[in-house]
Amino acid sequence: MNDATSSNQPYVVFGGTFDPIHSGHVSAIRLLLEKFCRVVIAPTAQNPWKNAPHATLKQRIEMLDLVLKAEKIDCSHNPAESSVWLCTEPYVYAKDFVRFCQQHLTGELHWAVGEDSKDSVSSWKGWEALNIPIVVVPIRIEVHSNDIRQGDKAVHPALSSYIGAAGLYPRKNGS
Repeated sequence: MNDATSSNQPYVVFGGTFDPIHSGHVSAIRLLLEKFCRVVIAPTAQNPWKNAPHATLKQRIEMLDLVLKAEKIDCSHNPAESSVWLCTEPYVYAKDFVRFCQQHLTGELHWAVGEDSKDSVSSWKGWEALNIPIVVVPIRIEVHSNDIRQGDKAVHPALSSYIGAAGLYPRKNGS
């Protein structure tokens, strides 16, 4: 491993469904980059608190890639290549992803949650045994993923043709 993966500096995991990624997620990632040398973006295979995602894990990772590139946020699928690691490791429970990170990265791991999720962390399966610091990120949510999935709000411009081609979410009024 090179210096990027063997660094002992603290890093943060930003997990979520990202079905699809929206402006609030992008804002949170930018805030986390101001505080941490590495941000691990970790789309969950299945959030145990929600119904199955509309998009596959592969599609959600592809959409994350498209938006991050459009937003000029340098990311990689290899932790040694960028300060933003878009990890493709499938997981359901955060505790399992924490163990994965602890096997592959050094440094103190932090877990980021949006203000809307901070009260639910104590109910996550096996979380209390991990003793991981939580970083609460203020997320300016102008659009919820659910609004996009229902066709009520516009998607990020970088996703329009991808979502249309994949037939992922309905569109209203030709938007």
